[in-house]
Amino acid sequence: MRTYKANGGSIKEYYRKLRTERKKEEKRLKQDEKIINSIKRTYNNIDPDIMIDMPYISTTEGRWLKDMLKSSSF
Repeated sequence: MRTYKANGGSIKEYYRKLRTERKKEEKRLKQDEKIINSIKRTYNNIDPDIMIDMPYISTTEGRWLKDMLKSSSF
C-alpha cells in the first residue's frame, strides 16, 4: 500500500473500487445460482420415464428406428 500511495494512487479510491468489484461479483454469483436452481427444478419435476422415452419410436416417421432397435435385440 505504501508503494501504491507513493506512486500517486489513492487508497480510498482503491478500496472503493475493490468493494464495487466484489459486489458485482457477488451479484453475478447469486444470479448464476438462481439460474442453476431454476434449471434443477425443471429437471427434478420431470418424470424419469418421460425422459427415457424416445420420441421417434412412437411416431410413424421413426419406424426405421423402431425396426432397427428390435433387430439389434435391445
